[in-house]
Amino acid sequence: MSPNHAQLGDKLKEISHISPSLLNSFNTCPLRFKYGSEDLAKIEVDTDRLEYGLEIHKKIQDYMNKVRNDISPKEIEGLCRQTFGEGSKFVRKDVAEKVKQNFLDFEIRRKERFKVFKPTMTEEKLGAHLFKDLPPFVCIVDAYWKEDKTCINWKTGSGVQIEDYHLIQGKIEKMILESWGFPVERYWFVCLGNGKTLELPSITDGWIKNKCDELMSCIKNDLFQKRQSKLCEWCESQLRCSFDGDCLWLI
Repeated sequence: MSPNHAQLGDKLKEISHISPSLLNSFNTCPLRFKYGSEDLAKIEVDTDRLEYGLEIHKKIQDYMNKVRNDISPKEIEGLCRQTFGEGSKFVRKDVAEKVKQNFLDFEIRRKERFKVFKPTMTEEKLGAHLFKDLPPFVCIVDAYWKEDKTCINWKTGSGVQIEDYHLIQGKIEKMILESWGFPVERYWFVCLGNGKTLELPSITDGWIKNKCDELMSCIKNDLFQKRQSKLCEWCESQLRCSFDGDCLWLI
């Protein structure tokens, strides 16, 4: 039996909620999404990028908890350097320094542009029923300012253009925030690796609904296709995927 027709993992038998990361995982590669639900051995992959991303989000949250609305640019610089420290064990020192400097530069510009400097919420988990025939949606909002009607998602990489995973993450978070009464006129992806800011374009609710319907259809019919991309080399199921449909003990 081909691996992509194997019995569904317990995690997929009943999805209790839909998150941006879950839908993005499926959209990136449906077969990897299914493999991830199965309790089988997987190869080890480099997790330093993931660990660094979590570390930076924690540092930014600590920073945001300490800022004041009347903070001065000089105080912003001091607090930023204090919070970020001298580096990270997950990336080279020059990479960590670039991320810290790009964050500082963004914050100095934001001080001039935002009505209120301190965010309304940071790293806040929210949930909402967005479509009556789908499970509830959940997300973690990196940072949101109600007075400025702005949501920010921090990225440690070097973004160049908006891609599908941006659209899925941004649109779901925007819909959930607005369902809670938090207006969102601007949704930014701040790429700390190169200092660029990408803005979420206008997307219909139906676009997200179609992505979710595709997910639920694949689960219902137990049909998951592989979708090759540049991310395959970081996939923990790449060995299994390369033998998809073959009987390993006959090779």
